[in-house]
Amino acid sequence: MADVAAFADSGPLVYFAKLTALHILQAILGAVGVPPAVYQETVAAGKLRGKPDATAIERALDMGVLVRHESVTSLLELQEQAAEMDRLLSRSGE
Repeated sequence: MADVAAFADSGPLVYFAKLTALHILQAILGAVGVPPAVYQETVAAGKLRGKPDATAIERALDMGVLVRHESVTSLLELQEQAAEMDRLLSRSGE
């Protein structure tokens, strides 16, 4: 999977799709990741509502202009990992 330079939020992604300008995101930022919740909101729900921008986003994902990410580490998960590292480091110093 490509290294992601930025993650997209639903609102800006939809506006770029409406402007047929999703390629500009890639040109400026490099690989732009689409987290699961953003995919659900923009593509899955958008297609159910017949939104043309949903199809444009899906096409951009298929062409590699955008990169779908199945998981994004949450702040809570990062904090838990940091706390575990602190515990491990403190034990090694005993």
